[in-house]
Amino acid sequence: MTGTSPPRPPLPKAQDGGLPAAHTTALDTGLRTTYIDLPGRDVAAVQLLFAGGGAHDPPELQGLSHVLAHTLILASATRGPAEFALAVEGTGATFTAGCDPDGAHVDVVAPATRLVPALRLLAEAVTRPALDARTIRQIVDRRLVEIRRAGADPHHRAVQLFAAAVHPGHGHGRPAGGTTESINRLRQQHLQEFYDHRIGPQHAHLIVAGDLSATRIRHQVEQAFGAWRKPSHPPPRLTPAAAGAGRCLITHLPGAKQAALVLGRAGPVLPLGSRAGLEIAVHALGGWSGSRINQLLREERGHAYGVQGWLVSRPAAPGRHQCTLQLRAATANPDLGHTARELIDTAAAAAGGDLTPADLRSAADHLIGVQGVRWEAARHLIEAYAHLVRKGYPPGFLQRRTAAIAAALGTDRPAVDSDRPAIATATAIATVDPRHLRPEHLTLAVAGDADIIHPALSAIGLAPEIVEGNPP
Repeated sequence: MTGTSPPRPPLPKAQDGGLPAAHTTALDTGLRTTYIDLPGRDVAAVQLLFAGGGAHDPPELQGLSHVLAHTLILASATRGPAEFALAVEGTGATFTAGCDPDGAHVDVVAPATRLVPALRLLAEAVTRPALDARTIRQIVDRRLVEIRRAGADPHHRAVQLFAAAVHPGHGHGRPAGGTTESINRLRQQHLQEFYDHRIGPQHAHLIVAGDLSATRIRHQVEQAFGAWRKPSHPPPRLTPAAAGAGRCLITHLPGAKQAALVLGRAGPVLPLGSRAGLEIAVHALGGWSGSRINQLLREERGHAYGVQGWLVSRPAAPGRHQCTLQLRAATANPDLGHTARELIDTAAAAAGGDLTPADLRSAADHLIGVQGVRWEAARHLIEAYAHLVRKGYPPGFLQRRTAAIAAALGTDRPAVDSDRPAIATATAIATVDPRHLRPEHLTLAVAGDADIIHPALSAIGLAPEIVEGNPP
């Protein structure tokens, strides 16, 4: 594919993110509760989060949080799996579970008119769990199949290889869902001990979103969870991950017809204003369809199926965040060398000031403009707030982040940077600190057929290493 793309329509003017008000309180048991009223919505959502996720699991039992969360939603002490499933079906609700490095959670999506009985079933499952050996074995067997399937996916393997390389020896470098070896070690005793020690109201957070006006929701939550007075302990505290040195790594998938690439680094600790500037720059590089690398690699060259860019951050100190940069791409084998070279060179050019104020303005407008759409559904809105809880951000962070992005582009938003008055104009972030994107500090992780990948990367001047035994 060659040529340039047609002009794009202007994006909506930057807004405050369109976030409805969230009201947070706590039961006298210590369970924190957040309520988001969405009048007129037919579907409600609930998420119950537990402090600590895969990064906090014992390395030899990696995946423990994942298996526990999925086990909780299948039965209770008073209803076996079949009876519990029928009760859930009777509410019209869907029960799911999840786990990432920072937190595990169980989720409910239900018709607004059936929110209360679904909430009661959730409370029954979590406060009076079954945790029987047969149900645990089913979850373990399912997880082993998921791991084998993921092991054949180049994208998944590249992401895991990248995480292990940039967070060496740290919980964030391990797969949150476990490995074949660690999942096979799990027994009923491990889950029961984990539940007894870590799961309780003092270290959990319940978020409810939907049309709450007719449900007396706070009273219903008190009725469902008020008797849950089980003591629990916080997860082990994690220090910020130390950044690994820049490397070029390959995980071998024999016969793979395409390759997945992840380029980035475990980056600096920044105050909010500087973080916003870096987030805009990464988004301008590869975060949306109009980004620099997408336009180059997909629209002009036709070398990649598409590029995605992220700035993953976690609080590292009051008002400061540790940032991890990621650019992800997928390409057919013949285009691998071109894709990798142009991915690295474009990131390096951005560090040297190649991103224009127009690039940054469009990226910032997109970051802010899509928020209202992404958070339209109750379950997506809950996930936005739950993300803050899992990452340890304070209430109101989403609004402050939006204001910081706007302030970085010189709008009339208030300054939010804790170290300096403000980033006044787009020109101030047009040149990203070279340390963040300098090629020698970046790690490139590639998953695919090493017999093709290794010579292709060597031909463009890289020194790739084949990593044996990379866990899926």
